Amino acid sequence: MTQPADATTGPNDALPQDVRLCIGNFAVHFHWQMDRFCHDVAFGDHPLLKSVEGTGEDVWPASAPLQQISVESIGDRCVALGVGASGTSHFSVSVEPESFTDNDCTIRFEWACRSKAPSTDPRSTYQWPAEHRSLIDIAPESSTRPDTDGASICLRPTSESGPTYVWAYRVTVRRPVGE
Repeated sequence: MTQPADATTGPNDALPQDVRLCIGNFAVHFHWQMDRFCHDVAFGDHPLLKSVEGTGEDVWPASAPLQQISVESIGDRCVALGVGASGTSHFSVSVEPESFTDNDCTIRFEWACRSKAPSTDPRSTYQWPAEHRSLIDIAPESSTRPDTDGASICLRPTSESGPTYVWAYRVTVRRPVGE
């Protein structure tokens, strides 16, 4: 169903390698940016939904910081697993393809944050351009509340009591017309 990705770096590599979770013609690409991985959901080489990241200076970045990503085989599927840290908070994600055809693909993202900080705001933020709205559906699970400003969408845990926060959502991507 999916193809494994190479998530390894050689001893002389200065930065982590990009990682791809391929689902037919659809993919989640993880790219190194400053001190963390950003990601996008794409059809072929065309990103349709891009994560908005922060910097090491942000108390709570726009998206959970990930410093390690690997693609693992679980049963008959490949799943992307990631971990990261910021301050006294630790983050994890699993990205799993749930279904796909030649015309669409549904990918489930499940995030967790364990935090010692008293004021906690873990989240995932994406650039969601108007021209791609007809190609992307984002379905938050009950653990997640969405906020949108027209150009982006932010997904946060509904629970405000920690120390562990969980949020999850499904992204369905459709093949662009003419592709």
